[in-house]
Amino acid sequence: GHRQAIESLAVHPSGRLALSICKEKKLRLWNLLTGRCNYTSTLPEASRILLWSPAGDAYVVSAGKTLRVHALAGGGEPVQLRHDSFPLAAAYASRSVLASGCDDGLIHLWDGATGARLGSPT
Repeated sequence: GHRQAIESLAVHPSGRLALSICKEKKLRLWNLLTGRCNYTSTLPEASRILLWSPAGDAYVVSAGKTLRVHALAGGGEPVQLRHDSFPLAAAYASRSVLASGCDDGLIHLWDGATGARLGSPT
């Protein structure tokens, strides 16, 4: 497991995998059927937001004032959702729309595939 406290945990929609992040900036992919870690990566900075897309084909992790959407297929650069303040919470509103709540009290809606800001509910 992790050597330091776990900051966030996200179970894949299939129920077979999980992602975890800890204070030491490590992201781990767990096979819940075997209980083994299948992948470890070092994050650029500490993170507290971690979630899977509804289809399970991408995951979201925070990095400062940015949410990064990592697609599992293709291996390209993550989609960057750049905020003016720090995101403290995030959830998918639909298969492709991501909502984020920030420390300035605002909610933002994003296209998770392109990174386009769709607006803010008033």
